[in-house]
Amino acid sequence: MAATVNVNGRVFDQEHAVISVFDHGFLYGEGVYETLRTYNGQPFLFERHMRRLRTSAGMLALSVPLTNEHIDTRFRETMRTAGLLDISGREAYIRILVTRGSSSRTSIHRARCSSAASPSPSSPSSGITPAR
Repeated sequence: MAATVNVNGRVFDQEHAVISVFDHGFLYGEGVYETLRTYNGQPFLFERHMRRLRTSAGMLALSVPLTNEHIDTRFRETMRTAGLLDISGREAYIRILVTRGSSSRTSIHRARCSSAASPSPSSPSSGITPAR
């Protein structure tokens, strides 16, 4: 089944989701991710996953620009669009990716990067995929 993807707050099908080729996660691997799944339509161990995401991001001096509440809202919006919130027994795998963002320059220089891209869930790279 096709993934539904939320990139920076906009929901797409997997064919139309894009990130910049200048995104530092793509160019240099400057990013972190966390994968979780749902049970009974709820992200499992959500707080623990978010703590680990923020800890990993901190190790790279990378900010996570959204609160846990905003991330949870994006998960639910994406699951609703994918038709997974209204159907009992339909579960999802969720991946959130946080990168340093894009820069028009091709060298690593944190000060030149725009705010971090945060495709959520299962960011694009990220998407919500029904569990089997």
